[in-house]
Amino acid sequence: MGFLSSDFIGGQLIVDVCLTDLGRSLIARGDGSFNVTRFTISDDCIDYSLWDSSSPGAEDRIILTTPIFEGFINESFALKYPAISCDVPNLKYLPKIEVSPTTITKYYRDAIKNAFVITVTQKMITNDVATIPSSIWDPSWMVEVDDDLLYCELDVINITGYNVGQYILPTEASTLSNVNSSTLYLRTREVTSEQWSTYGTGTSPSRQISTLVKFTGINSGLSTTATVILTESA
Repeated sequence: MGFLSSDFIGGQLIVDVCLTDLGRSLIARGDGSFNVTRFTISDDCIDYSLWDSSSPGAEDRIILTTPIFEGFINESFALKYPAISCDVPNLKYLPKIEVSPTTITKYYRDAIKNAFVITVTQKMITNDVATIPSSIWDPSWMVEVDDDLLYCELDVINITGYNVGQYILPTEASTLSNVNSSTLYLRTREVTSEQWSTYGTGTSPSRQISTLVKFTGINSGLSTTATVILTESA
């Protein structure tokens, strides 16, 4: 990991472009299916508290000259705050994504046999519009889980180089509304003694492993996580 120096004030703009692990895996197919149709930008590295209103004409000088991170190849860490487009000019608030439960604890052997459920919901935080605008209404979510520990009852679309399983979870809503939700069914994989020793906290036979399930809206780019705690004993 490194930084890119910025000399935007001096007229030099550095663009650091790299493929993520997912992009490289798609290119590696070699079947011509890799076709970039859109891209996303974000302001993850911008600290807006550095805006200096006491310097007329140079309020953004510190922001524009502050070094930023190099491009990430791990898509799980990139684009935490993506820019989005919306065709509703009077929109005052963005929708939010919530999960329920936010934390779930499961005896891992039970969860091998029986799926457990996490519900993800997209909804407007106020009633300033009747429905979620179509341009940021999510028809599906990207779901990411640690493939060593969990898997979804969906067809996996990719396993990243960091062993993150990626799935597409369709919405259960058939039309636009101000609430949009889906239910995800998860199971645990067999956890080895080495994994309990490496990732577990506490002492045997009552150790726990904590992992995250990430949900990202396909259109909105909004994301949230649920915590899954696996227990070694019932």
